Amino acid sequence: MLPLHPIVPPLTPKSIHLWWMHPQSLTLPLGIRVLAEDEQKRCQTLRIQRDRQTFAYIRTVLRFFLARYTGLSPQEIQFHYGPKGKPALVAAQNPQAIQFNISHSHGRVLLGFAAQAPLGLDIEWFSPKVSSRSIAQRFFTPGEYKALEFLNPDQCQALFFQIWTRKEACIKAKGGSLFEEIGQLEVPSTLEPLGQWTQVWSTPRLFVRDLPVGPDYAAAVATTLPVPSYHLEEIKDPTVLMTSLGNGTNLL
Repeated sequence: MLPLHPIVPPLTPKSIHLWWMHPQSLTLPLGIRVLAEDEQKRCQTLRIQRDRQTFAYIRTVLRFFLARYTGLSPQEIQFHYGPKGKPALVAAQNPQAIQFNISHSHGRVLLGFAAQAPLGLDIEWFSPKVSSRSIAQRFFTPGEYKALEFLNPDQCQALFFQIWTRKEACIKAKGGSLFEEIGQLEVPSTLEPLGQWTQVWSTPRLFVRDLPVGPDYAAAVATTLPVPSYHLEEIKDPTVLMTSLGNGTNLL
């Protein structure tokens, strides 16, 4: 059984743990081999090397976090997949009903974990190539689009990505389809960050808040339950999770 790592506190039903990182290199330490056969096959189907590295890195870090929460080894973690391909822990390994979600954008990775409460995450880089107003006109509600109307270009870009991440996080939390529901779900369209849980839907209940993950990025987390606390931390060196496992096994 793996002990909790010093940087990973216990996960309780009244908390959400959020971890973000921006690894300079997606190269895993020599000897790390924890992905299941189906994950390895999926990785090989990705045509671009950077995409293969990103997938392998994120899945490896995810397995080490789940190992810390469940007491299993990273290799023992088993996933099943929902109709839309969303991974979840198999029931036999998940008496705590741990929920998790992942998002990444332009080299920055965001992972979230909760016990018993569904959650959704989104992180987006302020890409200068994105045509904020034209995309908003197509996918935002009239009220959200109007909020962009009189802003200067920098403010417009920032608010566009704040609204988008709030929407996507909410839709992921309820297990919906992004492009089927993004125009129906209205979220707060304030330029000021949402520093508290804000209810955006009543059926099902959805609560959302913004996350500070550094300049030129927007990020949000949503859940079906307004949890009283959340833990947000930057992991500057994810490989610390992969060392000193405490069970006599050295994976490096």
